[in-house]
Amino acid sequence: MRITLLLFAFVALVGCQQKKIDRMQAVQDSLSQLAEVKDVAINDFIGTMNAIQTNLDSIKRLEDIVNISSSKNAEPKASDRQKILQDLSVISSLLEQNRELVANQTKKLNNSTYKVSEMQKMLDRMNRQLEEKDVEIATLRTEMEQLHLNISTLNQSLLAAEEQAEEQARVIEEKTTTIDEQVKQMNTAYYVFGTAKELIENGIVEREGGFLGLGRSLKFRKDFNPDLFTEIDIREVHEISLNAKKAKVITTHPAASFDLIGDEKIEKLVINDPERFWETNRYLVLVVN
Repeated sequence: MRITLLLFAFVALVGCQQKKIDRMQAVQDSLSQLAEVKDVAINDFIGTMNAIQTNLDSIKRLEDIVNISSSKNAEPKASDRQKILQDLSVISSLLEQNRELVANQTKKLNNSTYKVSEMQKMLDRMNRQLEEKDVEIATLRTEMEQLHLNISTLNQSLLAAEEQAEEQARVIEEKTTTIDEQVKQMNTAYYVFGTAKELIENGIVEREGGFLGLGRSLKFRKDFNPDLFTEIDIREVHEISLNAKKAKVITTHPAASFDLIGDEKIEKLVINDPERFWETNRYLVLVVN
């Protein structure tokens, strides 16, 4: 009987110990599962942070490219501006991806059974960085648009200035041409010489006065043919070669303003005072023999 009681007591004791062991095992299993879940969450968090950092690195590279492109030329080409805008769009897309990653990770952290303050701080810091990047991108877009407006305004001003300059150049050219023509006209004279018979037959001079054919003189006709005259620039031509036995000036010119040079024959007419010589008549007619 005594042995039986001892046996029952031993069995009861063993049963109690087994229950304690089972409870301890259950606690250990729960802790293991919790640790495993925590490890998965931490790994997921680290993976998300790595993805976010990769995007931030890409954003930094693109920002450097944008800054170089926008500062390289005072007046970027249309293709450069388009490339910058494309880079800004890529940056915006990467920022949007980061916002989604941070939001998802924040949601997971809030729904988890444990809280890690350092993780929350990292997520908060990431959110602040994303907000700062949003401001930077918005500023860059505004600067690009303003630069585009400034360039458009500048191009319009340059176009207007070019048109004005072209118009001024045209007016100046017209005035210069007019002045040149006027100066040329002011300094142009004409001369012709020949025998009396030649000059009469060509309608340059005519006989007048006298009585019964005697004492008649030659007179410069008003309806002469100008095509028979030689055109000269009075600033350059001061001598006219004649090589004639005799020569006489038919048109009216001050006697003191010219000389007929030659002894046995008249070699040339020399104009001593061009201004006075051509003052009253721009046509010179000489009769030679």
